[in-house]
Amino acid sequence: MEPVIALAASSARDESAAGSVRAEAISLLSAAGQRDQLPFLQSLLGYEIPFEVQSAAISAMGELGSKDDAQMLLKRWNQLGPAVRRSLVAACIVKSDWSAALLDAANADPSILNSLTDSDRQRLLASSVVAVRERAAEVFAAAHTSPVAEQLEALQVADSLKGDTAHGRELFTSQCSMCHKVENVGRQVGPDLTSLTDRSFQAMLTAIVDPNAALEDKYVSYLVTTKAGENLLGSIASETGTSLTLMLTDGNERTVLRKDLQGILSTGKSLMPEGLGTAIEPQGIADVIAFIQQARPPHSKFPGNEPQLVAADSSGRIELLATKAYIYGPEIRFSTRYRQLENWLSERDEVAWQVDVPNDGSYTVEVEASCESEVPDNTFQIIAANDRIIANTPPTKNENDFRVRPIGTIKLSAGRQEIVMRAAAPIKRRLLDLRGVYLSSTPKQ
Repeated sequence: MEPVIALAASSARDESAAGSVRAEAISLLSAAGQRDQLPFLQSLLGYEIPFEVQSAAISAMGELGSKDDAQMLLKRWNQLGPAVRRSLVAACIVKSDWSAALLDAANADPSILNSLTDSDRQRLLASSVVAVRERAAEVFAAAHTSPVAEQLEALQVADSLKGDTAHGRELFTSQCSMCHKVENVGRQVGPDLTSLTDRSFQAMLTAIVDPNAALEDKYVSYLVTTKAGENLLGSIASETGTSLTLMLTDGNERTVLRKDLQGILSTGKSLMPEGLGTAIEPQGIADVIAFIQQARPPHSKFPGNEPQLVAADSSGRIELLATKAYIYGPEIRFSTRYRQLENWLSERDEVAWQVDVPNDGSYTVEVEASCESEVPDNTFQIIAANDRIIANTPPTKNENDFRVRPIGTIKLSAGRQEIVMRAAAPIKRRLLDLRGVYLSSTPKQ
């Protein structure tokens, strides 16, 4: 066994070897329980070292090291790249004493706290060690009592305001377009807002007020210094064993060889400035969100589904049929069996109709849908230009049992507009199968 370990140690130290080869050698040292290699493993955490070697070293330290080693690694958080950070979080979650160190660090450093994904938090909250569970609950609860939380609460009023997309476009151009792009306005430095996972008002408000709250590692900004004396600010778009590529604030990419790096330091924050929640009034927030929400990727296409402008019939009834809807999202699809929308599984799934409303007024809303009774309660919303309605999914005997049921009233303005239907909360199992939404003008009192 000793010759094998010696060969592994030699391969791990061989700077001319491929990063993947060195990483495999480090894994072998870890499996062999070589605690005497800890000082060497610590020496592999440098910006000039291939990221896969750094990640392997952290994983090995997680297997071999103590809580002191975890604390040492977490103190170097701002010097680690995105992929290496994820390796460190993963190593910390596996061991209870490392989990405790991670939670202490997260409590002291918002950039560490904000880097923890929902999955990370759930695993910490469900730890088999009581002390870890309690500490996780304490740290995550404290994050909800910050000044940012107070700003979010104060701006909830914007959800009840009608958004002006034209003014929202102007605000987006002046405040957001340096890093984001929507409808050919702006630069693609930050996340693609056209294909957001969560397009809800709450998610967008949080992103505006607290851009670092749920910051993906790939959008964390880094200050990179080269041996030639350059100072570059941007996010790490990609990295290899020999180089890293920055997305700079002007939208251009710049690749720097690791051998040319003088230093790299994470700011722990997004390139997006904080404070927009106080710089823009609630009406402006509503306008910006309305502008972003109406921007979408191309709609899905299915046989039998032919999106088209919907007009009222001679009685003033408007039939928003599944056959005429624009379909968006990763899961939802159209079936010709009952001419229905089905497989509505994701909060990103939604449908929209282009509608020519004949008259201003209130309209009774009916939904023709099926949803077997054993499916948990879900809620959906139907959104018009001036109003929206939220309702529970009506249960039926089975997925083939379509029934028409009233769900309330909605106010509509005359003229062409879009009416959207989407989930109003995270979906449990599936939302419903839908054949149509029917709008009937109510008599004026």
